[in-house]
Amino acid sequence: MAEITNKDRATWAADALAAFKASHQCDTDEVTNIKDLITDLLHLARREHGVTKSDDLYHLTRSAADMHFAEAIEDPEE
Repeated sequence: MAEITNKDRATWAADALAAFKASHQCDTDEVTNIKDLITDLLHLARREHGVTKSDDLYHLTRSAADMHFAEAIEDPEE
């Protein structure tokens, strides 16, 4: 299996963002749409996956940001 790159990850995220935008009215600013998608994923984590404490939600977002930085170091891209 080929190594997964950050370009692959960005493509998957673009697909998820497109599906999110197709599901309801969104802002014209793409950064705002990304923020709204992340926020809605946190609502999902809280409501459906037991991430109920504010500290847990913070750590989830912090962990995701840390993972992004680690992946950016491993695959510095273009």
